[in-house]
Amino acid sequence: MANLTRDNHFVPQALLRQWSKDGININAYQIVVPNVSVPVWKLRSIRRTAFHRDLYTTFSNEKELDDFEHWIAKEFEEPGLEAVNKLLSHCRLKPDDWRSLARFFASQDLRTPLSYLEQMQMGGLKIPEIMESSMKLGGQFDFFMI
Repeated sequence: MANLTRDNHFVPQALLRQWSKDGININAYQIVVPNVSVPVWKLRSIRRTAFHRDLYTTFSNEKELDDFEHWIAKEFEEPGLEAVNKLLSHCRLKPDDWRSLARFFASQDLRTPLSYLEQMQMGGLKIPEIMESSMKLGGQFDFFMI
């Protein structure tokens, strides 16, 4: 796929631009610096901030897919950023706007690299347990089988 999204931003670029003076760069805090002479704040390109390469790239039938990136943008980011823009413009929010904001901020919490690792770890711990439990119950619910 030629237009595959590779740089998956876990903080939307549109949100980062809210803190930018020029819409291109943002002051980013560097957690680790080699020595005291290196400034902890550094001007960075928004395109190269808060992203991870191929964070949401998946594989199916030996093809790379970026469906998750497009889904989260359509379902959470676009409506959420519309509501953020209304807030910043001091517009009155409707109930759907509040819902979009809540979903947007929840998605931001869930789409970080740390959350991804936590979800994978949780799945690795819980899925075998759920499968084992389901197998034990399988005989009791065979009337649901088609």
